[in-house]
Amino acid sequence: MDYEKYRRSFIMLAPQGGDGAAEGSQAEGCLKVETGNNKGALRCVVKNLNYGQEDAYDYQLLFLGKKKEKIIHALFGQIKINGKGNGEAYYRFDPLNMDGKGNAYHDFTVAIVAASSRTDPREPLHPVLRGTAPGEGQGREALCGDEEQKGEGPGAEA
Repeated sequence: MDYEKYRRSFIMLAPQGGDGAAEGSQAEGCLKVETGNNKGALRCVVKNLNYGQEDAYDYQLLFLGKKKEKIIHALFGQIKINGKGNGEAYYRFDPLNMDGKGNAYHDFTVAIVAASSRTDPREPLHPVLRGTAPGEGQGREALCGDEEQKGEGPGAEA
């Protein structure tokens, strides 16, 4: 088996504040990302989040980055939390078009788990966990394992 076609990364998520974390504990989490062959899979695991109270939050996973002086974002979706405050989510994505607008996985540098209010849709998101994605400087061939794609795109030598 050829395991070199796939690239795996592990992103530790550090706590960002008190909003969304369960009382008396500190929120923690991680992301496991695997890309290759124009496919991507991401598993998000979180612990010690606030759940069960009326004023509790829903939790969203999103990625942020900067491309050509513009801030880009990709919202992956909701993370289901159990009664103990632990949760897990699994997503499949296209590493070359992560947000549906042509932005690749390597364009995103920050992964955030944010709390959104269940009762007030106008309330801003509260970042609970944050991690730095190892995307900067990786090209298309590193993400997809395509040997024939080398040399394409901006910055390629002619």
